[in-house]
Amino acid sequence: MKASLVESERVGFTPYERYEPHSAGAGSDPVHGDYEFTVRVFTDGFVCRIIVGGHGLLLTAEDLDVDRVEEVAIALRGLLSAAYE
Repeated sequence: MKASLVESERVGFTPYERYEPHSAGAGSDPVHGDYEFTVRVFTDGFVCRIIVGGHGLLLTAEDLDVDRVEEVAIALRGLLSAAYE
């Protein structure tokens, strides 16, 4: 089951493939700022995709509320940034 989830989330893995059309102009940052992470909400849990440069990870959570998922995603993004930027 996790393999199919990972395969689904790998599509468009770099944020620029999906969000470049929404930028303020050619070569500028998106109108809403830089991409940080995506949280998908399901009836029995969450899937969070975090991307920094060409690296990323998936977080799955079943017993956390959305605020806690966001806190974990921010912490993991910080770790990825420190490791790969």
